[in-house]
Amino acid sequence: MSQGVVPVSQKQAIVVPALKKPFLDPYDLGNYRPISNLSFVSKLLERCVNVQLTAYLTENGLIPQEQSAYRKHHSTETAVLKVLSDAYAAADVRHVT
Repeated sequence: MSQGVVPVSQKQAIVVPALKKPFLDPYDLGNYRPISNLSFVSKLLERCVNVQLTAYLTENGLIPQEQSAYRKHHSTETAVLKVLSDAYAAADVRHVT
């Protein structure tokens, strides 16, 4: 990680086709999506980078408060609550939302 290089052996994946929806025609190749199965080591490396990068961004105030994606204790529910809160606050002062 200190060199910023991922070994070539960890850049390979086993790709298998998966039917997008069970009722789709299995003979139509457009109805499939690729699923990449990565090695355990590459997943471990990805998690380590994620932990370090998230910590750095959080400590330095580089993640917007409103961001809900990819954050602990934030979800679509918290995003909806923020939008509703903003709409109610705007309605209280007679602003259009």
